[in-house]
Amino acid sequence: MTMKSCPKILHVSTYDDFGGAAKAASRILQCQRNIGMDASMLTMVRQLDRREIFTPWMNDPVRNLRFVREVLLSHKHYPGTEAGSLLSSGFVSAGISDLLNTLDCDIVNLHWIINMLSIEEIGAIRKPVVWTLHDMWPFCGNEHYIEIEDFQSSFYSVEQAVGIGAGDREDNLSLRSWSAKMERWKDLKLTIITPSEWVSGLSRKSRLFHKCPTFTIPLPIDAEQEWFPEPRAELHRHFSLPETSKVILCVAKDLFINRRKGWDFLVEALGFLASGTTDHDYMLMIAGPDPPKDELQLPIPVRWLGNLSGPETLRKAYSMADVVAVPSRMEVFSLTTLEAQACGVPVVAFDNSGPAGIVRHLQSGWLAPAFNVVDFASGIQWMTGDRDRWMQLSHNSRRNAIERFSPQVIANLYLKVYQP
Repeated sequence: MTMKSCPKILHVSTYDDFGGAAKAASRILQCQRNIGMDASMLTMVRQLDRREIFTPWMNDPVRNLRFVREVLLSHKHYPGTEAGSLLSSGFVSAGISDLLNTLDCDIVNLHWIINMLSIEEIGAIRKPVVWTLHDMWPFCGNEHYIEIEDFQSSFYSVEQAVGIGAGDREDNLSLRSWSAKMERWKDLKLTIITPSEWVSGLSRKSRLFHKCPTFTIPLPIDAEQEWFPEPRAELHRHFSLPETSKVILCVAKDLFINRRKGWDFLVEALGFLASGTTDHDYMLMIAGPDPPKDELQLPIPVRWLGNLSGPETLRKAYSMADVVAVPSRMEVFSLTTLEAQACGVPVVAFDNSGPAGIVRHLQSGWLAPAFNVVDFASGIQWMTGDRDRWMQLSHNSRRNAIERFSPQVIANLYLKVYQP
């Protein structure tokens, strides 16, 4: 196969830089262009100044963002939203399906397309479709995530999960969404890509996608120009941190409002950490949300870094840390985990979802059984308890990111899917 025979790819994403899914889509686009692939992106809200990213000429971003806000508000009190989860009916559209079918491309690569394309419009795409999944919505009802407490023994099938607490009533929006997908997508020429084996397994078990070709391709990271370690001692001096401080970093923009992010697990683990050691140098750093109004009762000191965006500021936060804690109940992938590894920082996470495909247990971090907070705390203590061990973990973390997640590696994996 030659690059000349490579098909022309159109990536489709509601955003190009807002949120983890959008950042992931833009990284995939860039790594493909870096090896000479003919790839571009259609987005509703263009934030990146890149020639290959464009918006529909008839699109009014202000109008559409106002419309999206109204849709989200209308779902605010629907069952399942009380824990900070996101629900999307799939019946909202920006009205661009005709444009999508007329654009010059051979393959449409969908990403997170909520409120940009409706379920019906996705089914009307006349070109081959590759769908890179960034959450569980494509094979569920209106849920972006379905919480599965027992990851080791069962999969909570969509037939059981749709409309939890709502039965089969006519106003069950989740069941309506799932049924519409079953009807509208039955003739779609669809290939599924997910960033982790965990999500690939769930997708293959779903009634919607169990017949679709499914591939696992992780997300890429530029570990040379964007994500790399900065001098730790200098950063500690700059931020007035004692050199002996053992910094635990947590990065999540919705840490306190989204139960899926596992803030309760982290607090509990820190309690075990503080009670099980005489080491009083632990400090928690939080990058993302502002402090909650109610004062936090934490067993170790905490410092707030605020919302950080872009490699320049985030890699400094990573480079200050001894451990990055990812206490999430579930993650499709976890860019935070990969960015930390590229910056030479070991990660502690649970072994049930996306991070388990990134971290190598005892080599580049610690994977605790889900959701064993005592073992989670033990991992932090083990990784920070010996400086020589930490140095080896740090070296392995960066090597892990470079060897397995480099842009060229990921772009070539996509190319194999596009050119079967």
